[in-house]
This record gives sequence, C-alpha cells and structure tokens, in this order.
Amino acid sequence: MAGIRKMDVFEKKDFIKALGTAELIKSIHEREDELQELLKERISFRSESADYLTGKSSDCAAVKQVEAELSMSAPMNENGKKMGVDEKKIWLATQEKSNPALAEAIKKQKMAAFSSDDLDTRIEMAQTRLGNLKAILALRTAQITFFAGDVLVTINEGQE
Repeated sequence: MAGIRKMDVFEKKDFIKALGTAELIKSIHEREDELQELLKERISFRSESADYLTGKSSDCAAVKQVEAELSMSAPMNENGKKMGVDEKKIWLATQEKSNPALAEAIKKQKMAAFSSDDLDTRIEMAQTRLGNLKAILALRTAQITFFAGDVLVTINEGQE
C-alpha cells in the first residue's frame, strides 16, 4: 500500500513553476502587440484606400467619380437625344471594359475590398488567439490558487 504525504512548499513552488505561467504571459503580451499592429495597419490602410473602399452602396467614390465623368460625355441615343437613365446604365456597363480609367478604378476597388477583408480576418484570428491565451491564463490562475492554498495535496511515496 502506498504512503501518502503532503507536498512541501518547495514541491508546490516547483509544480507551479512547471505550469509555465511566465511564458504564457509573455505570449499574451506578444499577441496583444500583434493585435495592436494589425489594428494600426487597418486604420492606415483605410485612410490610404478611402477612395476605393465601398460604403453602403455598390461602388466606391473613385468608381462613382469616373462613372459621373463618363456620364457627362455619354453619346446621344439613336434618336439624337440624351440617353435616359437605363440607357446610360447599359452604356456605362460597356465602358467597364473599354475605358481604362474606369477599369483601373474597378480593379483598385476590388483589391481594396480584398485587402480590407484580409485584414479583418487577420484581426479576428489574432483576437481569437489572444482570447484563448487569456482563457488558459485563467485556468493556470485557478490551478496556482488551488496548489498554493491550504488544500491537502498528496504524493504517493511508493508501495510498502
């Protein structure tokens, strides 16, 4: 039958150290720094790309500007009159491929949307990693509290 004894203070200290809480806290700080850098990157990106990021409408400001300029120079319709709204929409749709300025603005709009989504995904992933590390820290804190307390912690000393 095994003998049972209490862990002494030094054994508890060694056990608590083995939990690696210092390394965990260092990892949390690193993830916080990573998240902060990503948030700064998103702010900078949105500032630099403001003209190409879409709002609640389907096109960004730069695309709308090129389309407005093109609309002003739209040709007359078959009857020699100014094009109607629907005719202009159809004509502008053809300009997406034939007008380099509009094609470039649409390309930049798509790239800005992709980059923005990528940044948002990276931020979300960093927040998740940080949350997971904080949950592990909460568990380690509970473990340390348990083992550092006056709880009877025993060690089997072998068989008699």
